Amino acid sequence: PSLMISNVPFAIGQLEMFGQVIDDIRFSAITPLGMYTGACTYNSRVSFSVIMSADTKVDPQKVLQFYEAEFEALYDEVMAADRKALERDIAQEPSVELIAGVFVAILALLLLVVL
Repeated sequence: PSLMISNVPFAIGQLEMFGQVIDDIRFSAITPLGMYTGACTYNSRVSFSVIMSADTKVDPQKVLQFYEAEFEALYDEVMAADRKALERDIAQEPSVELIAGVFVAILALLLLVVL
């Protein structure tokens, strides 16, 4: 089976449509390739999607069990890298787009081990 990985950056700030605030945006690609995993960033948040076809013979819950622990570890590592430089350069927490992109790459490596 093949693996498709994506990182879709949307707006950094909150958007509205027809006068209604958009709370969340998700992005998924449904494909018969085997597996899709992706990160979507919107309004300083990151959402992740995992879609697997039956031919992978892997329980998606086994993949998802790694998400929280790995994301927290990545966040801690990014925050510890150089806090002063991060504060000076962006005057807030690191870009969720950056964190999501790195996380998707790490997740892809983990998935190769699980599969």
